Amino acid sequence: MSQPQPACLPETAGQAHELDVSSFSGPAGYAVLGHEGRLYSSNPQLAVLLGDAVVVSGRLDSLCQNGHGPSAAELMQSLTGTDDSTITLEIADGVTRQLQFGPLRAHRRLLIVSDPHHISVQTSALEQDTLTGLANRHQLNEILSRLESERAAAQSAPTATNGNAGNAAILLIDIDRFKQINDTLGHATGDSLLRLVTGRLRRVTRETDQLMRVGGDEFLLALPCDEEPGGVEQLAIRIVELISRPFLINGQQLNTGVSIGIAWFDDEAEDGATLLQHADLALQKAKVSGRNQACAFQSYMAQEALQRRALEIDIRRALTLQQFRLVYQPQVDLHTGKLAGFEALLRWEHPVRGTVPPIEFIPIAEETGEIRRIGAWVILEACRQASLWPAELTVAVNVSPLQFDDEKLPGHVKDALNRSGIAPERLEIEVTEGLLFHNPDAALAQLTQLRQLGVDIAMDDFGTGYSSLSHLSRFPFTKVKIDQSFVRGGVDDRTQALVTCIISLGASLGMKTLAEGVETPEQYQRLQTSGCDAVQGYLISRPMEAGSTTNFVDQCSRQIHDGDATA
Repeated sequence: MSQPQPACLPETAGQAHELDVSSFSGPAGYAVLGHEGRLYSSNPQLAVLLGDAVVVSGRLDSLCQNGHGPSAAELMQSLTGTDDSTITLEIADGVTRQLQFGPLRAHRRLLIVSDPHHISVQTSALEQDTLTGLANRHQLNEILSRLESERAAAQSAPTATNGNAGNAAILLIDIDRFKQINDTLGHATGDSLLRLVTGRLRRVTRETDQLMRVGGDEFLLALPCDEEPGGVEQLAIRIVELISRPFLINGQQLNTGVSIGIAWFDDEAEDGATLLQHADLALQKAKVSGRNQACAFQSYMAQEALQRRALEIDIRRALTLQQFRLVYQPQVDLHTGKLAGFEALLRWEHPVRGTVPPIEFIPIAEETGEIRRIGAWVILEACRQASLWPAELTVAVNVSPLQFDDEKLPGHVKDALNRSGIAPERLEIEVTEGLLFHNPDAALAQLTQLRQLGVDIAMDDFGTGYSSLSHLSRFPFTKVKIDQSFVRGGVDDRTQALVTCIISLGASLGMKTLAEGVETPEQYQRLQTSGCDAVQGYLISRPMEAGSTTNFVDQCSRQIHDGDATA
C-alpha cells in the first residue's frame, strides 16, 4: 500500500474530494475553512453553536465583529495560522464557545466547535462519542464483526486475485502520559487535547477507514481488507510523527505522543476478539519499549503474555506459600573496619521455575499491587532477623515507591519494630529516586514520620539518574549509597572526582555514605582514603542465608581482633 492520503482536501483545485463534514454527528460543530474563515463545508450543529448568520454568510471571520475582548484577535490568528490551536470565544454576553483548529492540506483548516459548559469529563460510551464526535466503544464489536465478514468474503471469492485479500488491520492508539496531563493541567485541557488529537487522526484517515474512541485516551483505527503490512506500518509511523508535534491549547504549548499497537486479520487472528487482543499486546510492547512509537504484533508476544499471566498468579500465591525468603549482604564501617550491619535482599524460590531473579518479579509485583503485601512482610522479617544479631548491627530494607501510595508504610514499620523489639535506629529504609517523582508529597510526609520514629533513610543508587541537590535537601535522608557503577568501572580522574564529590556532599549535609559493589582490596582502600563511611560487595561477602549470618558475625569479630578487616 502506498502512503495513505488524507480523505480531506484535494491535491489540486480541480479535484472535488475535500473532507465533507456535513454528515458528522454529535453535539460538536465541524467545519472545513479556507482563507480568513471561509466555510467550505459544515455540519448542522455548527449553526446551532455559532448561529445561522455565520453559516449563511459563509465566513467565520464575521464572529470577530461580535466577539469581545482579545478573543477576536485570537480568532483571527487561529484562522490564518498553520498550527493546532484552541481558543474560547465569547460570541455574546455570557455565551462562550470553544473553537479548536487544526491544519489540513491545501491551506485549509479543520474547525471543531463545542459548548464548554456542556463538556463532560466522564468516560462512559455516550460521553466519549459526545466529546470527539467519533464512533464509540459500543460500536466496536460491530466494526470488528464487519471486518471479519469482509475478510471471509474476500478469501472465499473465486475471482479474488489480490494476494493481500483479507489482510484487514487495526491500529490501537494510546496517548502517552495522558493521565499526567489531566492531573497537572486539568480535565478541560485533557478534553481539548483529545479533540485536537482526533482532528489530526482524521487527517490521515480515508473514507474507507473507521476511526473510533474506545477508551479515555485510546483510539482504534480499523483499515479495510486491501492493506499491505508495509503500508499499515508506514501509516502508524506517520501518526506517531503527527501527534508528536506540539499542540497549542489556550496559548500554552503542550507536547505529547502516542504509542500504537498494530494487528492484522490472519491465520493467528481469525476473529475480532483475538485481533483486538493482539493489537493490545503490541500496544503494551510499544509502551514498555519507550512509548512514542508503533509496534506490530508478533507471535512471541502472545507467549510472553501467557507466561506473564502465569507469573502474576504465582506471585499472588508465593507469600502465602512461604516461597519468599531474605538473604543478607554484609556492610563494613570503613572507619573502624568492623561489621556495621546487613542489607536484606528479597529472593523467590519457585517450586518449578527455581530461583526467580528480582528483576523479573519485582516489576510485576509492583504493577499488580502485590508489592505492598510483600514489602510489609520483608520489613517484618528483616527486623525479626536483626533481633538475633548484636545490638550494634543494623539492617537495611529496600522499599518500592508504590509502598508509599496507601500511606500505611509508617504503620508497617512501627508494627515491625514493636514485634521484633529492635531499636528504631537499627533499621534503615532504602528508597530509589523513583520515589521522588512518583508521589513526592506523600513520600515526604511518610519519610518524615519514619525519621520521627528514629528510623534512618538512605537514597539508593545515587548518581545514576536525575537526583538533584534539591532532593537531598528536601527529603530527610541520613545516608547516600554510591552506585556500584562508580566503584566497579575503570579508575579514572573523572570517576574518582565524582565519588569524592558525592562523599564530600554527603558529609557537608550530615549524611553518611556507603559504596556498593566493592570487589577488590584496591577499591576498598581507595574509598577508605576518600572518606567514604561504609562499603558492601563481594570483597566482604556475597549475600548469605539468614542462618549463616550468626557465624559470619562471629567470624568478623575474630578477624577484627586479628587486624584483618577485609579478609
